[in-house]
Amino acid sequence: MSFVSKLFGKKNAQPPAATAAPAAAPAAGLPGSVVSPSGKTPSLRIEIDRRCCTAMGDCMRTAPGVFEIDEHGIAIVVDAAAADRERLVLAAENCPTQAIRLYELQDKRVYPDWMDTVGSAGGGGAALG
Repeated sequence: MSFVSKLFGKKNAQPPAATAAPAAAPAAGLPGSVVSPSGKTPSLRIEIDRRCCTAMGDCMRTAPGVFEIDEHGIAIVVDAAAADRERLVLAAENCPTQAIRLYELQDKRVYPDWMDTVGSAGGGGAALG
């Protein structure tokens, strides 16, 4: 039984397929940038700081279809295009540990914007997509 099944009680839950195509030209090669399984281009690039995520599930409730909890108890992005821009920003704002970072596909930070004023010292997180 997978972690997601244990956590949410879904029978026969399957992990997300690991087949991601490269993103559109401006975002190619950026961590977290993928074309969604449905073939739509996402409105934003999503990164999750794996050191901060506590798998509270607020992101999954706010933007269903975008996030899931992996077998390690960390949120992952399964379809960045499954929600519109406003819903993605709301999911990032609702994250109790502020583990979600949002970027324009051209790499300009959208959320959290306060991080742009903080010096470059310190951490980044693992980028998932």
